[in-house]
Amino acid sequence: PAPHYVPTAHRLRAIRAIAVPRGVAFGWTFDVLHWGRACLSADGARRAISMEFIAVDHSPNRDEFPLLPLDAAFPSFSDRLRMIATAVVGYEKFEPGLIRYRAVAKRLRA
Repeated sequence: PAPHYVPTAHRLRAIRAIAVPRGVAFGWTFDVLHWGRACLSADGARRAISMEFIAVDHSPNRDEFPLLPLDAAFPSFSDRLRMIATAVVGYEKFEPGLIRYRAVAKRLRA
Protein backbone atom coordinates (compact mmCIF):
# COMPACT_ATOMS: atom_id res chain seq x y z
CA PRO A 1 0.00 0.00 0.00
CA ALA A 2 0.93 3.65 -0.36
CA PRO A 3 2.88 5.14 2.57
CA HIS A 4 -0.15 7.18 3.71
CA TYR A 5 -2.50 4.14 3.69
CA VAL A 6 -4.38 3.62 6.94
CA PRO A 7 -6.61 0.53 7.31
CA THR A 8 -10.32 1.31 7.59
CA ALA A 9 -10.57 -0.33 11.03
CA HIS A 10 -7.97 2.11 12.36
CA ARG A 11 -9.80 5.03 10.80
CA LEU A 12 -13.10 3.98 12.35
CA ARG A 13 -11.53 4.02 15.81
CA ALA A 14 -10.36 7.58 15.17
CA ILE A 15 -13.80 8.97 14.29
CA ARG A 16 -14.83 12.16 16.04
CA ALA A 17 -18.19 13.87 15.67
CA ILE A 18 -18.05 17.54 14.74
CA ALA A 19 -21.10 19.65 15.56
CA VAL A 20 -21.65 22.06 12.71
CA PRO A 21 -23.95 25.08 12.74
CA ARG A 22 -25.75 26.17 9.60
CA GLY A 23 -23.71 28.04 7.06
CA VAL A 24 -20.42 26.29 7.81
CA ALA A 25 -18.41 24.82 4.94
CA PHE A 26 -16.05 21.87 5.27
CA GLY A 27 -13.33 20.65 2.98
CA TRP A 28 -11.33 17.44 3.12
CA THR A 29 -9.15 15.20 1.05
CA PHE A 30 -10.47 12.20 -0.86
CA ASP A 31 -9.42 9.67 1.77
CA VAL A 32 -11.55 10.95 4.67
CA LEU A 33 -14.51 8.85 5.79
CA HIS A 34 -17.42 11.23 6.25
CA TRP A 35 -21.17 11.14 6.65
CA GLY A 36 -24.03 13.06 8.20
CA ARG A 37 -26.41 11.93 10.86
CA ALA A 38 -30.12 11.31 10.81
CA CYS A 39 -32.28 14.41 10.78
CA LEU A 40 -33.64 14.76 14.30
CA SER A 41 -35.61 17.94 13.78
CA ALA A 42 -37.14 19.85 10.90
CA ASP A 43 -35.94 23.27 12.03
CA GLY A 44 -34.79 24.26 8.57
CA ALA A 45 -33.45 22.96 5.31
CA ARG A 46 -29.79 22.21 4.77
CA ARG A 47 -27.95 21.87 1.49
CA ALA A 48 -24.79 20.07 0.51
CA ILE A 49 -22.54 20.34 -2.49
CA SER A 50 -19.60 18.17 -3.40
CA MET A 51 -16.74 19.12 -5.69
CA GLU A 52 -13.54 17.45 -6.72
CA PHE A 53 -10.59 19.25 -8.17
CA ILE A 54 -8.07 17.72 -10.56
CA ALA A 55 -4.57 19.14 -10.96
CA VAL A 56 -4.00 20.84 -14.28
CA ASP A 57 -1.22 18.37 -15.11
CA HIS A 58 -3.36 15.30 -14.33
CA SER A 59 -5.31 13.41 -16.98
CA PRO A 60 -8.90 12.77 -15.78
CA ASN A 61 -10.30 9.25 -15.63
CA ARG A 62 -13.41 8.38 -17.66
CA ASP A 63 -15.61 8.78 -14.56
CA GLU A 64 -14.25 12.26 -13.81
CA PHE A 65 -16.29 14.12 -16.40
CA PRO A 66 -17.66 16.66 -16.98
CA LEU A 67 -14.76 18.92 -16.19
CA LEU A 68 -15.57 22.58 -15.65
CA PRO A 69 -12.82 25.15 -16.13
CA LEU A 70 -12.48 27.48 -13.16
CA ASP A 71 -13.05 30.48 -15.42
CA ALA A 72 -16.17 29.02 -17.07
CA ALA A 73 -19.65 30.45 -16.69
CA PHE A 74 -21.89 28.74 -14.17
CA PRO A 75 -23.51 25.65 -15.78
CA SER A 76 -27.08 25.98 -16.98
CA PHE A 77 -29.93 24.51 -14.94
CA SER A 78 -30.27 21.54 -17.32
CA ASP A 79 -26.50 20.91 -17.18
CA ARG A 80 -26.58 20.99 -13.37
CA LEU A 81 -29.50 18.53 -13.32
CA ARG A 82 -27.58 16.22 -15.64
CA MET A 83 -24.50 16.41 -13.39
CA ILE A 84 -26.58 15.67 -10.29
CA ALA A 85 -28.27 12.74 -12.03
CA THR A 86 -24.87 11.37 -13.07
CA ALA A 87 -23.65 11.61 -9.47
CA VAL A 88 -26.76 9.84 -8.16
CA VAL A 89 -26.18 6.91 -10.51
CA GLY A 90 -22.43 6.88 -9.85
CA TYR A 91 -22.75 6.95 -6.07
CA GLU A 92 -25.14 3.98 -5.85
CA LYS A 93 -22.11 1.80 -5.18
CA PHE A 94 -21.36 3.84 -2.04
CA GLU A 95 -24.94 4.62 -0.95
CA PRO A 96 -27.40 1.85 -1.86
CA GLY A 97 -30.34 4.05 -0.81
CA LEU A 98 -29.83 6.05 -4.01
CA ILE A 99 -31.10 3.11 -6.07
CA ARG A 100 -34.65 4.35 -5.52
CA TYR A 101 -33.76 7.45 -7.61
CA ARG A 102 -32.13 5.52 -10.47
CA ALA A 103 -35.07 5.76 -12.89
CA VAL A 104 -35.51 9.52 -12.55
CA ALA A 105 -31.74 10.06 -12.65
CA LYS A 106 -31.47 8.11 -15.89
CA ARG A 107 -34.32 10.16 -17.41
CA LEU A 108 -32.59 13.38 -16.41
CA ARG A 109 -29.34 12.19 -17.99
CA ALA A 110 -31.03 11.40 -21.31
